[in-house]
Amino acid sequence: MQTETSEMIQARINGLKSRIAEARRTEAAFIKIAGIDQNIIDQEIGRKEAEKVLELKKADLEKALADRKAASEVAITEFSKMMNDILPLGTVQIDFDANNKGLDILLINGGIPTRYAALSGGEKVMMNMAITRACGANVILVEAAEMDDATLTKAMVAMNSVESLQAFIFTCHTPAESNGFKVISREAENA
Repeated sequence: MQTETSEMIQARINGLKSRIAEARRTEAAFIKIAGIDQNIIDQEIGRKEAEKVLELKKADLEKALADRKAASEVAITEFSKMMNDILPLGTVQIDFDANNKGLDILLINGGIPTRYAALSGGEKVMMNMAITRACGANVILVEAAEMDDATLTKAMVAMNSVESLQAFIFTCHTPAESNGFKVISREAENA
């Protein structure tokens, strides 16, 4: 009977050793899971902090874009006004895209907006003259062969109305009126 008891005790000892080994494996798994859980918690905290920083950066960017747009609108408004002061026909509209897509320059004539690239030759001459003046030029050379007589007359009146502007207009035909310009014609000499 004693043998049976020692065999039973030995079986119990072996069973306990097996349970201890299993408990250690389970404990190691729990420790590993706890570490993973802590990493997840740490990453979540880091993500939330990064989101806060990102939101602040977004707000800073939005403010910078708004400031840039406001400053650009002031400059564009002034530039458009300076162009319109000398433009003989229509009005200028400059649209600015704050997302860096650039400027869109339109000539509004008779209520119809036309992009710069689609202007006629005479209209481009007028726009170039207005852009040059708005850029601060005090001397303008205008090649106006593409302007009809009525538009040329209006351009001469507009340029003559700007103080401190000296304009030289070159055209293939003598204007009907001098509008304060000294007209030098080569037509008579070439006839």
